[in-house]
Amino acid sequence: MAWQAYIALLGVWILFVAPACAAPGGARRQARVAAGLGLAGALYEGWMTFVWGPTVVGPIRIDIFLVFALLAVVYLLASARIHGAGWRRTGLVAGLVTVAACVTMAASVAQTGRDMARLDAARAEGNRLLFEAKFANAAAYEGYFGVSPAADAGAGVPVGHWEPAEPGPFTRLVVGGDGRVHYFFGCGDSECQFGPGVPLESRGDGFVAQLVWRGVGERELELAELRADVLTLRVDGTPHSVHRVPPPLLGLVREEHLVYLGAFSSTEPLRQHARVAQLWLWRGERRLYAVGVFRILVAGRSADFVRPRVLGVGIPEGDGWRFAWSEDDGPAEAIVRLLPADEGVAVEVSRLGARTPWSARALSPGAIFHDEVVELAPRSSGADWQHWFDNLLVAHFTTASIPPNH
Repeated sequence: MAWQAYIALLGVWILFVAPACAAPGGARRQARVAAGLGLAGALYEGWMTFVWGPTVVGPIRIDIFLVFALLAVVYLLASARIHGAGWRRTGLVAGLVTVAACVTMAASVAQTGRDMARLDAARAEGNRLLFEAKFANAAAYEGYFGVSPAADAGAGVPVGHWEPAEPGPFTRLVVGGDGRVHYFFGCGDSECQFGPGVPLESRGDGFVAQLVWRGVGERELELAELRADVLTLRVDGTPHSVHRVPPPLLGLVREEHLVYLGAFSSTEPLRQHARVAQLWLWRGERRLYAVGVFRILVAGRSADFVRPRVLGVGIPEGDGWRFAWSEDDGPAEAIVRLLPADEGVAVEVSRLGARTPWSARALSPGAIFHDEVVELAPRSSGADWQHWFDNLLVAHFTTASIPPNH
C-alpha cells in the first residue's frame, strides 16, 4: 500500500505541466516548482529502482518517506494556488489525488506500526517460552543441558550453572554435561541464549568456547577456573568474575498429553541439488502434529535461512493422516503414515508447485535440521503446541549442512 501511494504521488507532477505554461503570475511559478520537483522525484526513483536497487540485497528505503512528504506538501500548495487562479478542475484533481495518496500512506504506516508491535510481542513471548522450557523444573533443566541442577564441576571442565558477580553483558552461563557453553543475556523482560556451539576446548590454564547464536552470529568466550566455585570469563577481551549458584528453576509442572516422536528426514539427489524432506512429529491420543521442511537445496553445502513450516494437526485418513499447509509457491498437502518399529514414516506430498514435484518417500529416523525452537515444543496440549509455534516461528529460520550427492 505504501509503495502504491508513493508511485501514484510521483505521477501527479504531470497535472502541473499545463498550468506551469499558462497559469497567471504566482500560480505559474508554483506549478513550475511542483512539476519540476515531481519530475526530479520520478527520475530519482527510476535510478534507485533500476540502477541502484539491483546492486543491493534487501535495501531499506527510508528515503521514500522523505520524498513523499516533500512532494505532498508542494503538491497541496500548488493545487490550492492553481485552483484559485482559475484552473479549478486541474487543481481539484491534483489535490484529491495527493490527499488520497497521503491517506493511503498514513494507513499503511499505521498498519506497519501495528504489525511491528505484534511482531515484537510475539518475539517477547517466544523468548519467555524458550527460557521457561529450559528452566521449568529440574527434569527440564537436566533434559536440555544434560546435567543435573546440583552438578559439581566435571573432570577438568567447569560443568554447572554460573552467574556474574556484577551486572554485565550477560546474565548467566551454563556449561552442559557435553561441555558446551550456553551464554544467556537480557532481552526485554526475559533472557535469550547465545549458543551452544562446539564443546569447550582446553587452552593453557583455561578453556575456550565458540558459540553460535541462531545460526547467524558467532562469539568466542574464554574461561579460566580460579577455584571450584569461581571462574574468570572473558567476553570480547573483558574479564568478568562468575560464581557457581543454583539455577533459577521456575517450579512449573504440566501434565503431558503429546508424545514427541522425533525427527524423520531424507535427501534425494537432483543433479547438483538435493530434495530435502524432514518432519518433526508429535502424537496425541487421536491426533498427529507436524512441522516440516520440504526444500530443494544445494547438495554438500550449508543451507541457511530455511523456514520450517507448521503443517498443523493431521486429519485421520485410512492408515495415515492428511496435513494441509501453505508454502511460498502455493498450498500443499501431505499424507503421513507411521511405519512399524524404527523404520520411520512414509510421506506423500502433493500440490507443492508445478516446478517442484515431490514423489512418495520414506523418511528415516534422524534429523538433517536440528532446531531447538522446534524440538523444545511443549507436550502439554495441542493449544500450547500451537501457541508455541505461533510465537516462535515468527521470522524464524533454521540451518543445516546438506549431505553431498554420491
